[in-house]
Amino acid sequence: MAKKQSKRQRDIKTKLMAAICMLLVSSIMMVSSTYAWFTLSTAPEVTGINTAVGANGNLEMALLPADGQLTTIDTNSAQVLPPEATIALRNTTWGNLVDVSDNTTYGLDKITLYPAALNGVYDNNGNPTSFAASTMLKTPTYGADGRVSTLTGNTVNSTFVDGAFPVNTSYGIRAVGTASGMSDRELAYRNARANAATSMTKAKDDASASLNSNGNALANIAIKKGTGGEGATYTQDDVEALLAIVNDLLGTEGEVGVLQHIENAYRQYILAYGASQDGVEGGMDDTEFKAFQGIVEDETKSVNDVIAELQKYGAVVPQEIKDKINALAASVKKVEDAKDLLEDLSGDSITWAQLSPALNLLANPDTMTVNDIPAKDITSDESINSLIQTIGNGITVSMGTGGGVYADVADHCGDYDAAIVIKEIKYGSLSVSNMKARMATKTTVKPSHLTAVGTVVADAGAPQPTEGAQVMPISDFFGYVIDMAFRTNAAESDLLLQQDAVDRIYEGSTGAQIEGSDVTTMGHGSTMTFKATTADFSDEQVKALMGAIRIVFFTFDGENNKVVATAKLDVGNAVLSSEGWTAKMYIYTLETETTTTYKTATAEQIADDTTTIYTKAADSETYTAVEDKSTVVEGTTYYIAETTTGAVREVKSTDNKIIALPQSEAIQLSCLVYLDGTVVNNGMVAATAATSMTGKMNLQFASSANLVPMNYTPLQGQTGTTEPETTTAPTTGG
Repeated sequence: MAKKQSKRQRDIKTKLMAAICMLLVSSIMMVSSTYAWFTLSTAPEVTGINTAVGANGNLEMALLPADGQLTTIDTNSAQVLPPEATIALRNTTWGNLVDVSDNTTYGLDKITLYPAALNGVYDNNGNPTSFAASTMLKTPTYGADGRVSTLTGNTVNSTFVDGAFPVNTSYGIRAVGTASGMSDRELAYRNARANAATSMTKAKDDASASLNSNGNALANIAIKKGTGGEGATYTQDDVEALLAIVNDLLGTEGEVGVLQHIENAYRQYILAYGASQDGVEGGMDDTEFKAFQGIVEDETKSVNDVIAELQKYGAVVPQEIKDKINALAASVKKVEDAKDLLEDLSGDSITWAQLSPALNLLANPDTMTVNDIPAKDITSDESINSLIQTIGNGITVSMGTGGGVYADVADHCGDYDAAIVIKEIKYGSLSVSNMKARMATKTTVKPSHLTAVGTVVADAGAPQPTEGAQVMPISDFFGYVIDMAFRTNAAESDLLLQQDAVDRIYEGSTGAQIEGSDVTTMGHGSTMTFKATTADFSDEQVKALMGAIRIVFFTFDGENNKVVATAKLDVGNAVLSSEGWTAKMYIYTLETETTTTYKTATAEQIADDTTTIYTKAADSETYTAVEDKSTVVEGTTYYIAETTTGAVREVKSTDNKIIALPQSEAIQLSCLVYLDGTVVNNGMVAATAATSMTGKMNLQFASSANLVPMNYTPLQGQTGTTEPETTTAPTTGG
């Protein structure tokens, strides 16, 4: 009897292990070493304990480190900084003050702003919704008559290094401008390569996010297969979960798909390759390249259409590039086939034989390995024993080349992984709970397809600089960016632009002096202060030019900069002091004015079911829509509404909200400052000086939550809210 019971237990354990492994394989996951095999204790509990916990409110900020990673801030903040620590390092630790006035570190005194336009996408009212990450601004090209002929997105970004702004990809304080001696073609080459790298990274990030989002749904499908075998049935919810993966890969009307990011990376590399073909026989001249650039940016044209266009100019596109693009087309075909298969399934009794063909196109379990053991052999006693022996180091489920489209993404972009937590898997009387799981790709394509194409493009060489010109760091400046990070421990709060100067720690205080320094806790509000550089530049011209300054708050989604708020200066209420004119910032949006008038409805309009009619109150101009036309009374006067569209007007925000703040989670928020060339004219700039005015900017932020600081007497004036602040000192001209 004991032997039978022991054998039964071994059989149950084996089946449980098989179920777990099938789950891991089908979900393409890795299990961490902190993983409970069995839940032996059923329900321990401690009850009846009353506890009071005090947690003070807090809003902190930091300058985003050069690598652009929020986690680096945590690393810096854990360090005990020596007295000689640089301002740059101090500013990349959490606190309530970011001071970027040190020009030897940030170089803001080297920046003179010239008119430009945002290289963005706008809504119907003219509000920017997003703009390009690498070519943030459009700059003017002048015709022979001296007038602006075109605006071209040709700017680059750079942080300050060794006294200049060499073109780089660092974060922190960035200048936006063009490099002396660089033509539009040279800038297009440089920007295209940067855009390709960004799209490749975005594809990997989104593929990982897709698996994170859909991992639980995949787990449910796998559990059914692992415990129910070939006889398991699936529901329409399971089909919808796989269709969500299809949408992640192919994209939807409102979201760019993983494979679309990869395609864009190839398009950008081909654009860069085309830019490099200026010296080949029969190659395109600059005018022809401009036309070719338009073809690349036309999303109705396929990548192969772009290649065909390039070849018209005598360029020889290497077969290696064509092969990799064809591989991408094959991946797209797999996902489209999976979509067709899934859309043909319906009901709540779908068999594994019906579901698995679509699943295998996305992620094929039979091609995977678990700790280097082939997944298809994982249920054998020998494989299970090998797996148990290696569990101490975690279980690694690898998805290799040829294992579905998720694996194809790694072939194009390089390996990536994802993580989920599975709450519980039950099999009979045994269970596994709180399983920390990850999945990882293991491509055999080295280097990845896109990396190889990038090398081909680099080997083709950059276009030749303008004859006699030396490629220089940024020399013509059109804007600058401040990359910041924020975090708060308050729930459901918003980050606000603080207009008036307030204490950064205690509301109502005039600023406490920090012991041992000349620093106080008093902020300065969100303002800009400017004064003229020449006597013939009047106060009215100063204020007019200040009115053309734009402040754009944005986040970076891996490909584009998403605008979350726009601000400008309240020059109408500017105040004059010895330092110049000071104006507060305010958040605003543009709205289209509409006017609604009511006219007497005709009998035909009253009878027409598609026309909305209204009744009018006898003692006022209040009109009410008739919801049920069966209630119409003959002889009663009814009305129709006619709406006319007027001008676009500016609407000031009532709360100066910038963005919602997640609780106890750091977010990145950047600020772009530029001079809006669409409103600047000759009468607004100095006639006898290269720089019209100089000044400085100050940013201060607040939380919408009523934050309560801890009671620390040496810094306390009065209790209140916390507002972090950043101080900058740009130079602006026109």
